Amino acid sequence: MRTAALCLCLAALAAAGCSAPASRQFDESVQHVASNASTMNMLAEAWCEGRIPLAYAVRTADLAQRNLGRLAESMQSLGPVATERREAAVRLARELEAWAERTHGALERGDREAVESALGELRLLESEARRQAQDETS
Repeated sequence: MRTAALCLCLAALAAAGCSAPASRQFDESVQHVASNASTMNMLAEAWCEGRIPLAYAVRTADLAQRNLGRLAESMQSLGPVATERREAAVRLARELEAWAERTHGALERGDREAVESALGELRLLESEARRQAQDETS
């Protein structure tokens, strides 16, 4: 009887332990998406104001774009996370990835006007990313 109870407790702990890392990984990924959005916002503003060199802006935008793609793929594969939360986070990461791709192209062309006009969209995406990250920590 005690052995059966012990086995049942161990099985319950193992099951709980299996879902915790995926949930934690998802929460961390959402935080990383928000961080990338903030970085891209600061980067675009700094380049438009002439505070950072073009080469640095291009390289950083490229890295952010790739990172956001990896984050979206990673979050998509996390099964134990609620579907609605996962889909919203993946959609936002993909929207930010697309923004970073367009902005990377504008930066490569040195098109300050295109980057400035895209900042409004980025600010909305960044706000949503921060909201999602805040919801994950609450």
